[in-house]
Amino acid sequence: MRFLELLLISGLVAGVGYFLQPLSSDPYQVTLSELRSSPGFSEILWLDARSANDYESDHVEDAVHLNEDAWEDGLEQFVEVWEPGRRVVVYCDDQACGSSQAVAERLRKELLIEKIFFLRGGWSVLKEQEDW
Repeated sequence: MRFLELLLISGLVAGVGYFLQPLSSDPYQVTLSELRSSPGFSEILWLDARSANDYESDHVEDAVHLNEDAWEDGLEQFVEVWEPGRRVVVYCDDQACGSSQAVAERLRKELLIEKIFFLRGGWSVLKEQEDW
């Protein structure tokens, strides 16, 4: 009986530990609060990985539109404004959207630029803020 109690307790502890872990261990995922508390927030180059319609409707000021559907055009625009050492943050619609992560990974792989991150929560988090 004691063995079953220990087994049950260890399972509960493991389950609680699982839920207390961060949502992602991806070192390239950042939150808006992390970005704001780090130096150089105003120097971030924003990449909008949403649809062209969403981008045209509203976007972060000076953001470059770059997604898988219009890769060549967006990549050309990105290369024109990017400077070595400048931090790049990609956003898409919301937490469930994977476009920003895919764009960031592709840029890191193709252009060998390390400082390309994706925003946790995406555009929905940005829209909640008045002063982004």
